[in-house]
Order: sequence, then C-alpha cells, then structure tokens
Amino acid sequence: MSHVLIIHNPISGGDGKSLMVKRTANRLKKLGHSVSYYPTKSAGDATRYLQGFEGKLDIVAAAGGDGLIGEVVNGLSNRQSDEYRLAIIPTGTTNVLARELGIKFSARFAARAIHGGKLKPIYPARINGRRFMLMAGVGFDAWVVSGVNLKVKKTWGKVAYVLTMLRHLKLVGSKQYEVIADGQTLLADSVMVCNGRFYGGSFKLSDHADLSSPSLQVMTLSGISQLGFLLRLLVLPFGVFARTPGVREVQATSVQIRDLNPSTNPEPVQADGDAVGFLPLEITSETQAIRVLVP
Repeated sequence: MSHVLIIHNPISGGDGKSLMVKRTANRLKKLGHSVSYYPTKSAGDATRYLQGFEGKLDIVAAAGGDGLIGEVVNGLSNRQSDEYRLAIIPTGTTNVLARELGIKFSARFAARAIHGGKLKPIYPARINGRRFMLMAGVGFDAWVVSGVNLKVKKTWGKVAYVLTMLRHLKLVGSKQYEVIADGQTLLADSVMVCNGRFYGGSFKLSDHADLSSPSLQVMTLSGISQLGFLLRLLVLPFGVFARTPGVREVQATSVQIRDLNPSTNPEPVQADGDAVGFLPLEITSETQAIRVLVP
C-alpha cells in the first residue's frame, strides 16, 4: 500500500473539518495505507516544507481549500510529475478544484478517491513563475481578493467576499489593461484567465476551459457600466456569463497583461483566490501534467 502525506491547514474550516481529516486518515489506515501529517503554521508554510522535503513522496494529500492546494503544488514544482500523486481532502472556505474534480466533502468519499481513485492529468499554469491551478484575475476580482478582510472571512466565510464585491463596484471601468494572448492584443477593463470552468465555488465562467488541456481561456470584460457589471454578477449562477455582451473569450498558452494607466498604487493580481502580486504579469501553461487522484 501507499504512504500518504497529509498537508493540513488546522485553521481552515474549524474543528469540524479537522475531524474530517482525522476520519479520512483513519479510513486510509484501515485500508492498509501508512499516513503522516504536516500541519501548516502560516501562509506559505506548505510550499516551504515541500520544497525542503528530501525524502521520497508517494501520495501528497492537500487538506484545506484552494489556497492550500496552490501552496502544495508550488512546493512540488521542482519535482517530476511521476515522482508523486496529488490528492485532495476538501476542508477549506472555497473548494473550487474539488468541485471541478467531483471530490465531495466526506471522509469516506475522500479516502475512497485516494485508495482506489483514477489518475487525472491536470496542467497547472504559472503566473510570473508561480503555479496556479484554477484561474488568475486582474481588475475587479483581484480588487476583491486583495481587499477582503481576513477576520470577516474567518467569521463569515463567503459573505466577506460579497461585502467586498459591493464595496468595489464603484471602481468598475476605472482601469484599462492591455492583454496579449498568444500574440493577439486585446483591451479590457477586467481580465480572468481560466484553467478550470468554475469560479467562486459553483459558478461556471467558461464552457471551454479544461484542466486536462495545456491551454487557458482568456476572458476580457470591457465597456460595461457599474450597473451592467452588477447584473453580470447576478447571472453567474445561470452559467451564461461568457455569453453576455462585453465579454470576450479567446484561447491561449501565453498571456501578458499590463496596466495602461498606472498610478502610484500598483494593480493587484489574484490566483486561485489569493493575492499573488502586482502587474505587469506573464502567464504560461505548463506542458507537464500533475497526476491527481479523483473518484
């Protein structure tokens, strides 16, 4: 049987979800696997730990949300994909990747996926050299991610993002960006570069994004009023966002974005729900897939 290293964020999701991690581990042990834990101590700790890990890895299970998964895959970025398998135990505030892959919030289900699951190839992308799995954004969603109050997020979860969205609506249309997607130049008020289909949980942004394809879907928004932008947010649950006026979608493997009217405050960038830096940026698709265990 395999050895499973569980990288666990003990803060993510509270005591109930910590219990799920323990139950998943106990099920794996009963199935014959050996299990070890690494509880993260701070932001970025999972990446630092795995970068310094000198032993052999078999299955690395990320127990947390999309942010922790991002830390884990960045910690593994210097390893060949055939050296390990990645597993997911969804216990975070947002678990978009788990939803993409059909991994349910259940100790029994998570253990079954690790024990007898299939290997699904997923191609990550890099933003200024940093790996991300799902999506990156510039403009409105980056303002929200960088502006969310972490104390409110810890207490209220996704409500914190809704409040921050409403606060930043007044900035819609105030910036313009140049986007170069595989040599094609586009202008945009906001940009989302999608590796997966979903955004913020269950909202489908792109019908064409495919985690198992080494390409990205670049979605630009332009010429949309504040009211029009709010209406587009309201139609997110219906999966028609990409087909609304003012939204354009192109496929690319290389994307550059820069601020056309820079100010003293640099423009933030988000990837997989975390603030990861500022413009300008370059995004490239990786050509080697990560092997992920799925049901």
